[in-house]
Amino acid sequence: MSIQDVTSRVLDVDIRDIAVRELKGDVVLGTPEVLRARNAREFRTLSAADSAVPVASREFSRTERLLIRFPAYAPAGTQPTVSARFAEPHRTADARPHGRVRLRRRGRTRHRSAARRPGRGDYFVEVEAAIPSGETRDRVGFRVTP
Repeated sequence: MSIQDVTSRVLDVDIRDIAVRELKGDVVLGTPEVLRARNAREFRTLSAADSAVPVASREFSRTERLLIRFPAYAPAGTQPTVSARFAEPHRTADARPHGRVRLRRRGRTRHRSAARRPGRGDYFVEVEAAIPSGETRDRVGFRVTP
């Protein structure tokens, strides 16, 4: 990227790496959107709005509520089955998740943590989308601070 002034003279150059996910296969999960709410009212507003701006941070306070959306894409006429699991990376696969998952239309998954908020540490939400001809998984990790 070149930053130029009004006379097209180069003032600075910036180089950034951008990871672009491959969208090939029978079913594909898009880039996850992580949204942050500081109270219940903000969370209700985020839940109702499809145009909310996601945050880049993956470090959150215990008092914040997170809304994580994963768009799921499948061939025309096919509706993928989407499921999610919320857990700590160091727990075994059969560990009880800390939260519950609610599904929204248009292939988006919404995870809302249960009444007991997770403690300080690293967590992830793993999402799986499946159709009869294939499946895919993705996860988004984040850290909860005091």
